[in-house]
Amino acid sequence: MDDPLTRFLDRLEPPSVEVPEAVDRRILGHARWVLLRRRMMPVLAVAAVLLVAVTFGWQRYGGRSLQPGDVDGDGSVNIVDAYVLAVRLRDGSELDRTWDLDGDGHVDERDIEVLGKRSVALR
Repeated sequence: MDDPLTRFLDRLEPPSVEVPEAVDRRILGHARWVLLRRRMMPVLAVAAVLLVAVTFGWQRYGGRSLQPGDVDGDGSVNIVDAYVLAVRLRDGSELDRTWDLDGDGHVDERDIEVLGKRSVALR
């Protein structure tokens, strides 16, 4: 644009200001820190999302539940777990040692009782 205000502002020179070197270094250091944080924020956000996804995926599909007695792997301990354990015991299916809830070294009917009591207990 070629208006009078623009021409006037173009002719103005900014005043010369001396900035002490220590202040200049602090400002530059802070600016670098802010830029680094801005660059790292998307990377950290993606890393956090991946960590959550892997944790839930592992817990749901690939790994064992973190809760003792979660026989069906749905993330909670309830009466369905007691039923699934009873069916597995009856059918002779492979049993996981972590389902030994009474600590006697064997997965048996007593573990089903413990699981049933635990699933209906008031918390």
